[in-house]
Parts: sequence; C-alpha cells; structure tokens
Amino acid sequence: MRISTAHYVDGKLLVDGVPLPDGVVVTILQPEDDSEAVSLSPQDEEELVESVEQIRKGRWISGDELLESLKPHS
Repeated sequence: MRISTAHYVDGKLLVDGVPLPDGVVVTILQPEDDSEAVSLSPQDEEELVESVEQIRKGRWISGDELLESLKPHS
C-alpha cells in the first residue's frame, strides 16, 4: 500500500507522479474545508498504512465496542 496525493480536475483524479493501472480501487480522504490541506508526517503515514492493513486482516473493533471497553477505566 502507498499513499499518494491527487488533484480533481475536469471530473478526473490526477495522481501526482504515480501512474495508476486502470480499474485500481483508491480511498480518498477529503478535507471538509477546501482551503485545508491533508498532510501526514512520515510517522502518521506509516501508522495509517498499518491501521488499514489491520482492518483488512479483520483486526478491528467497532466504536461502540471501544467505548464499552473504556468504561471500567473511567
């Protein structure tokens, strides 16, 4: 997995510097405010990639499960 930046132009996503094969599935993080750029440090990028891999392997819990697990600690 890799993280790339793209720009939306004339109905198409143009990925900066990385050719994508036809049919590839991508995930898009879009800032709520157009003036806000989404940028990640190398460490944040590594953690995001690892988190996505964990989810793909089925290693995740729902938000409700997380909140429930925190109750004994409050």
